[in-house]
Amino acid sequence: MVSKKGENWQSLPIDAVTWFNASSLASKLNHEYIAVKFAKLAFLKHNEQDYRTHYLRLLEETSSNDEEREKAYHEIMESLSSISGDSPEFVINEAWNVSNDRRDYKPLVDAISGAIDKLTNAKAVCV
Repeated sequence: MVSKKGENWQSLPIDAVTWFNASSLASKLNHEYIAVKFAKLAFLKHNEQDYRTHYLRLLEETSSNDEEREKAYHEIMESLSSISGDSPEFVINEAWNVSNDRRDYKPLVDAISGAIDKLTNAKAVCV
């Protein structure tokens, strides 16, 4: 992203949490374009699953491109397969949001079930 003065927004000394919070606020104020841009900056600043999933959810909700929306949706569902047992709630919450918007819960349940199986099998191997 480049500001009107030509400054690269990614190079600004703003951390991912601030971009994430700005994205959430912009979304609440119905400024979807800005929310998506700020969410992407948060993800680019700190390549974490939470930030990526938030960005993908906003993209899925706001994109006018059907292919882009479907790709974002499937990436969110796929991200459930790599959640850890430590703190999965944000990714699960974002996946719930897109599933609830679509009123299609089967992919969500299948993905969570697969993630639980994966975590259970990994723990069984470690024991």
